[in-house]
Amino acid sequence: MKKPLTSRAIFVAACLIAASLQPCLSQAVAYVYVANASEISGYSAAADGRLTAIPNMPVAARVSHLSTTSKTVFGPGTDNKNIYSFNIGSNGALTAGPVTNVQQYNTNGCPGTLGPTQVDFRGLYLYSLVIGIDCGSGIGTHVFDIGSGGSLNHYNAWYTQIPHSGPPTPIRLLGTGNFAFLTGCSHNGTQYTPTTLIYNTVAPFPGGLYPFGTYTQAPEPSDPEDFFCPSRLAPDPSNHLAFAFRKFYPSIGKLSTPYFLASYTVDTQGRLSTQSNYINMPAASIGTLSDMSISPGGNLLVVTGSYGFELFRFNGGSPITKITHLMASDPVVKSGWDKAGHLFVLTNSSLFVYNATTSGVQLAPGAPYPVSGDKPYSMIVRSPTN
Repeated sequence: MKKPLTSRAIFVAACLIAASLQPCLSQAVAYVYVANASEISGYSAAADGRLTAIPNMPVAARVSHLSTTSKTVFGPGTDNKNIYSFNIGSNGALTAGPVTNVQQYNTNGCPGTLGPTQVDFRGLYLYSLVIGIDCGSGIGTHVFDIGSGGSLNHYNAWYTQIPHSGPPTPIRLLGTGNFAFLTGCSHNGTQYTPTTLIYNTVAPFPGGLYPFGTYTQAPEPSDPEDFFCPSRLAPDPSNHLAFAFRKFYPSIGKLSTPYFLASYTVDTQGRLSTQSNYINMPAASIGTLSDMSISPGGNLLVVTGSYGFELFRFNGGSPITKITHLMASDPVVKSGWDKAGHLFVLTNSSLFVYNATTSGVQLAPGAPYPVSGDKPYSMIVRSPTN
């Protein structure tokens, strides 16, 4: 049985047909943006994964997180007031765009704390996490229509909070565009309840976060006295979710590591189902979880943490399988993918680039790359075909 060509192989084959392999290999298949305490650096990625600094970069910026559409990069400011936009030029260089004062929409007079932002798969809406949205401990999400040139038009705000579930995590948007999810373990004393909140992002408010239901089930571990608590989830480009669970031991009242991974399918009514159980859920021994994301092709899952990262085969609704054991040794801040088969891994000192397949990962030529400035906060990858 013949194996299908990867997107990178198709790209190189087209270059060979055109008798221009060298120019093609230097063309950008992705732009990678890294934000530190005072600026955003930019790199273009070639077909072999080699990075080149983008001219006229870095640009001055004090942002704590990055998200992007095909035309604009967004970042919540460390001033805890504004969301800054940067328009992407033809060579990937960023130029400052409109600035939106997000705090003006907290009409109760409390500023809150700006958390991460994210953009839906279609690039129509930006979601901004706000901690302390109600003059207290409430957590909410502002939704903005994305206008031309990076302008943001406030749409509405919704509470997105699981009570007593620990540090806030952003919602995650399903690839089909009709549902969003937030997961965690609500608890009262030593009583923990697996909780996943479901939001309708189509009706009655297109792009909104209309509460749609709560899912409180989880796979059962081998010992019926214990149970799995969800920590985070990642969507694929279709209708599947990857969940990271930790075991909770009632006998000692503690959650433990490693993280155990399960896949779920979401039907058209927002209902979750899974084939995962304690026998087929692989463990991710990455220390404290920092990030997890699924490749644009939907077949690879990276899970990162304080020990490094591990790569898994994501099989849609079927159980997840492990590809690599622990890679790297530094705490990972952020991971990202392009559409040419590259995995980008950011630590506090370096940017790693890997050629990633279902067989494993290989460090790309020139990697890793040193990262300048104080403590990189975030990274985002944008493929020109986004």
